[in-house]
Amino acid sequence: MLSPYKGDFRLTSPQMAARTVMGETAPHLGIDLVGKTKNIYAVTSGTVLKSEITVDRNNDAWMFGNRVWIRDAAGKIACYHHLATRKVFAGHVVNAGDLIGIEGSTGRSTGSHLHFEVRDRLGVGFKALSAAGYLGIPNAVGMIIYTPPVKVETADDVIKKIADKAKFDNPAAAISAMKTLKHRFPKDFWDKILKAMK
Repeated sequence: MLSPYKGDFRLTSPQMAARTVMGETAPHLGIDLVGKTKNIYAVTSGTVLKSEITVDRNNDAWMFGNRVWIRDAAGKIACYHHLATRKVFAGHVVNAGDLIGIEGSTGRSTGSHLHFEVRDRLGVGFKALSAAGYLGIPNAVGMIIYTPPVKVETADDVIKKIADKAKFDNPAAAISAMKTLKHRFPKDFWDKILKAMK
């Protein structure tokens, strides 16, 4: 499961339910989520296409409030709406799990939440894809218990971390030496590694 929160959250409004918000009735093209914590994270890696707010009510985009749109490697666009603040800019390349904003109630909204939507493309004639399906959760009101995946640190990860901490002039050679233990390096090289491991 992918999650825009690092913690439990609740789906408060499913996709395609007809809703009336501030006097306007329309099908809901995404899902509304409320988290126990308010930080919003990118659910997949990709490029930020939009990071903006429109305040002109003659422009329909005002209803989204603070919004961040991210295109993933498959070309799908994940839309994060009603943010209190945005933490990324258009053109940024983000990784899954990067902080991109704070849940809020900007635009046409009646309370703090994240409207999450997935589109097949930009512009007129876009198709709204299954937002719940994209996250791997049911499209139904209810609590989602999110357990973040545990990152297993490999030996290569540990070696790279030690080399980074030791600040070698030639990190690639240092990593190779630590992996093979075959290279002849002076004692101060190994002393540096031992110090970085503490």
